[in-house]
Amino acid sequence: MSKNKIPVLITGGFGYIGSHIAKMLVKQGMRPVVYNRGECKLPFIEENCDIVIGDIRDTYLLTETLKTHKIETVIHLGASISVPESLEKPELYYENNVGSTLSVLKAMIAADVKNIVFSSTAAVYGVPKQALIYETFQTDPINPYGQTKLMCEKMIHDMARAHDLNYVVFRYFNAVGSDPDGEVGSMRQKPSNLFPLTMMAAMGKIDKLHVYGRDYNTHDGTAIRDYIHVNDLASAHVAALKYVAEGGDNAVLNLGTGRGHSVLEVIEMVE
Repeated sequence: MSKNKIPVLITGGFGYIGSHIAKMLVKQGMRPVVYNRGECKLPFIEENCDIVIGDIRDTYLLTETLKTHKIETVIHLGASISVPESLEKPELYYENNVGSTLSVLKAMIAADVKNIVFSSTAAVYGVPKQALIYETFQTDPINPYGQTKLMCEKMIHDMARAHDLNYVVFRYFNAVGSDPDGEVGSMRQKPSNLFPLTMMAAMGKIDKLHVYGRDYNTHDGTAIRDYIHVNDLASAHVAALKYVAEGGDNAVLNLGTGRGHSVLEVIEMVE
């Protein structure tokens, strides 16, 4: 199988990051299979991908999809991702995140699919003791979202050892930006993260932008975060797809720019 024609399934492929990965694969001559709940509202995805509507926790449907499309690699993105919501509804996060990942792994084993690229989070580190975070740092998540992602990582590691699976796990913080062509992207009507809210304030779509916290131990008192463009994330997932398909060693990798930006710096850049 040519590395440019790898049969790949993307869970959560209607979403923000998933749609950018799907578009990048299409541009490289592939036709990915997108597995997602709900209705697709992105014409580019509908026209250029094979779509399966279903719950990731439906292991039977997922297994049949893997077999029917002769999938070789799964890019697993489908998950609940809101930290505040995970604190309010932890049961939802354990069910959606841990349950769906277990379903994906069971389906892969049943369909004899050996490769997985998993989208995790840097939230598994909890509160780091220094600015730059390395993969060797201790994991100590402080919320159910990070906890469930870490549990998924451990499941992947254990199942890979038992069933000879190949994996790449990515940990990252804040994905930002969008497709320059405007063909794919986030469909969220009420975003809660800084970049889209700042843009919306600049365009007059919201009355004001709230800055939460001015007493952080930073140069301007506001929180500093690492932001990475969504197309860079997509590129990393596509590279990992080819890496595992060619027999690369299992890996857990951080993705980021290595330089954080404060809330006020982001606002100033937008202004």
